[in-house]
Amino acid sequence: MKRLVPVCYLLCLSMLISVGQVAAEGSTVHEVVIPDGVDQFIPAIITISAGETVRWVNNDTKQPSHDFASLPGPNPENKELKVIELKSGEVFEHTFNRPGEYIYFCYIHKGMIGKVIVK
Repeated sequence: MKRLVPVCYLLCLSMLISVGQVAAEGSTVHEVVIPDGVDQFIPAIITISAGETVRWVNNDTKQPSHDFASLPGPNPENKELKVIELKSGEVFEHTFNRPGEYIYFCYIHKGMIGKVIVK
């Protein structure tokens, strides 16, 4: 009987860990698209909850790549997105864990700006 308790404990613990991994894999993903021939992030502003993921998809076949990063600034959230080179057909995902407003822009196309609002 004494040996059965540790075995049951380990079994329950492994089940909890696997449930946590399934929940993490099933988290919400929001998509921002760079359309073909249009220098824009669509949608330009997206609102998500903390712990959710944004997926950027580059569908632009007319530009070789779009390089984007967070707008520089003094707040920690300003440094959330490092320089990301997203070539045509590529996808990039990032999970935002802290509430805040994350403004980002394309280095190549200066008017190409987006914002992720994390609640």
